[in-house]
Amino acid sequence: MSMAESTSNRLRDTIKGAGLKQKDLAAALSVSEATVSKILNGQRDISMTTARSIVKVLRHRTGRRRGISLDALFGEAA
Repeated sequence: MSMAESTSNRLRDTIKGAGLKQKDLAAALSVSEATVSKILNGQRDISMTTARSIVKVLRHRTGRRRGISLDALFGEAA
């Protein structure tokens, strides 16, 4: 499994665990659902700004910080 695939899998699992749908994340990030889909499928590189925004949304949605960090979600890519 490539780093992009493992990052995508971690993101998908965390987003699902937070009870978010792609459209919810897209709205929170002010991007299209297609953009979120491409990020989650490893078809689009993710900027540091977007990565931080995803972490912020997930922390807010779950009410927790532990386990939701740039390093935990994006590994060496962060």
